[in-house]
Amino acid sequence: MPFRGGSMAGEDVNPMAHNIAQALFSDDKMARFGERIAIRRGDRAISYGELADLSRSAGDALLSRGASAGDRILFRALDTEHLVAGVLGAMGVGLVPVILSPRVSEDDIRYVTEETGAGILIEDDELGISRTPATRLAVSALAPSSERGAVSREKAEIPKSESFWLYSSGTTGRMKGVIHGHHDLAPVLGFHEGSLGVGPGSSTFCTSRISFAYATSNGLLAPLALGATVVLQPHWPTPESTLETIEAMHPDVVFSVPSMYRAWLDLPADRLKPMSKVGRFVSAGEHLPVPIAERWRTATGATILDCYGCSETCFLVFASPSDRPRAGSVGFPCRDVETVLRDEQDRPVGPGKAGRLFIRHPFLALSYGPAAPIAAQARFRDGWFNTGDIFRCDEDGYWHHYGREDDWLKIAGQWVSLRGIEEVAGTFAEVDQVVGVTANDTNGFLRITVFAVPVARSDRAGLEQRLQDFLGERLPAFKRPKWVRVVQELPRTSTGKIKKGELRRMIEDEVA
Repeated sequence: MPFRGGSMAGEDVNPMAHNIAQALFSDDKMARFGERIAIRRGDRAISYGELADLSRSAGDALLSRGASAGDRILFRALDTEHLVAGVLGAMGVGLVPVILSPRVSEDDIRYVTEETGAGILIEDDELGISRTPATRLAVSALAPSSERGAVSREKAEIPKSESFWLYSSGTTGRMKGVIHGHHDLAPVLGFHEGSLGVGPGSSTFCTSRISFAYATSNGLLAPLALGATVVLQPHWPTPESTLETIEAMHPDVVFSVPSMYRAWLDLPADRLKPMSKVGRFVSAGEHLPVPIAERWRTATGATILDCYGCSETCFLVFASPSDRPRAGSVGFPCRDVETVLRDEQDRPVGPGKAGRLFIRHPFLALSYGPAAPIAAQARFRDGWFNTGDIFRCDEDGYWHHYGREDDWLKIAGQWVSLRGIEEVAGTFAEVDQVVGVTANDTNGFLRITVFAVPVARSDRAGLEQRLQDFLGERLPAFKRPKWVRVVQELPRTSTGKIKKGELRRMIEDEVA
């Protein structure tokens, strides 16, 4: 049974007309998609009608536990139809799901509980039991139950601005809560529907977890809004497990991140054969190096569409066109996205010049959580958001991403991009992954450090000096790193992004 819009007696207009869950399970959507498959997981197939029933049951279960409109509910669970139903069920009755990574730490769970004021944590038993002041419920408690009495929804369907919270990855510090509101999904689906062909009869698979904004939007909300099938893989993704899912499920569109594309390329060439049946490959979440895109095209014959979005927009802001992608570019602004580039003095930059990207977006977050620093909150201003990312629009209208504002520093009076240094270091045959960070030397000056993970066959003895020499031959003196360090692996957040703050502290502690 679909959710019903909760207009109160005497009102002519449904105050929750854009409640995301209610829109996904509206009478019109159920008439068109009710019998179609909404979710595939392993050998399970869940129709839109069944997902609506599961979601309604989850909403009832939360209301029966005393939750009321506007309450925030924490979710830490595997990517299954039960997590999807729980999140949508909560939204459908006016509650606010806070979706956490399955790998979030105990400390972060306590932090999030305090910031959100959440009284309930929905958690998969398989992930262990978190110590939190919130009441813990197993995901199974949201399942349909004949013992649960009817729950009045009238009071719960009071309109609230918040729809769900996500948490940014916190690459340089404490993760930030990002608060999204209830918006009409139609304006943010143009790329999925037009360029990717997402719709009834198609299927999508996102290798990232639902707790990651990239997956929340592309891997869940967009395909469900368009009547497509969402392929889910419950457990943490690995190159082999994701490839097995693609081989078994044959998704038409695959959303992934550059580090996963690189990891797939490290597998034996014949293991990539299942990729030939995928219609579109999309990359976002981090910078896609041109060498990885070129290797992918050589290995599979397919083009990766490089895109850009952020937790604050949830959906993509820039997307490469499927008919004319350009290497090194994230394409063009998506429909209804407004952009402005500004310099250090907050002035608009001239044509062809790089600047900080400010955006106005149909799905822009309402704000950060109350625990975020004042400086971070100030990035939301007059309906615009300062992304903190450096972009340039070339003469043909293609946009290019040059990294974070924090990844630029001035040395000898000249601006230096860590992204540019990483790209040069990444061409050294003996390294598999590289990342550049800035760190203070003993005199307090910012210096460049390159951290590198060697390829499996590399001789680590003397590798740091060989990489230093390699860079010395290809970079001007002011761009050469002060330190080069070889590590076995790079520290990553629960969403897979590199923890640059941790690397910075590592080198500063070493040279102190």
